[in-house]
Amino acid sequence: MTHPHSDPGEPDDAHGVIERAAAEVADLLRRTAADIRPFPTFPGAFFTEAVEVETEAAGTRDHGCIVVTREGELRELRIGIDAEAFDHPGVPDPVALRSEELAAVDLSAAERLLYGLAALRTLTALAGYDRKRDRDR
Repeated sequence: MTHPHSDPGEPDDAHGVIERAAAEVADLLRRTAADIRPFPTFPGAFFTEAVEVETEAAGTRDHGCIVVTREGELRELRIGIDAEAFDHPGVPDPVALRSEELAAVDLSAAERLLYGLAALRTLTALAGYDRKRDRDR
């Protein structure tokens, strides 16, 4: 629904506002993630650098384990075991059986905004921005 006082052709509906906000938060996520080096490894993971994003906000569906990557992208982390490898005797390294995947996740604009804001809070704390701000006061 377009606001009655908006200029014609200018998107001023709620969805457009949420889309723009989600895009701006995504840009901030990418820039903030770039400031964190070394980027943390996900707890319990062997190969994946990512930080879990938790939100209990209304409007989010269960997507599994949502993480923000070192590139500042929201992904679903899937950790598993290669079951077919168990069928072959003499597998020398159990770590070789492990599977870690950062899968694209289909999030609505509102979910991208909510998860993005939660991720931004987590990354700014990791980057020490909150401590820098407190020192500057």
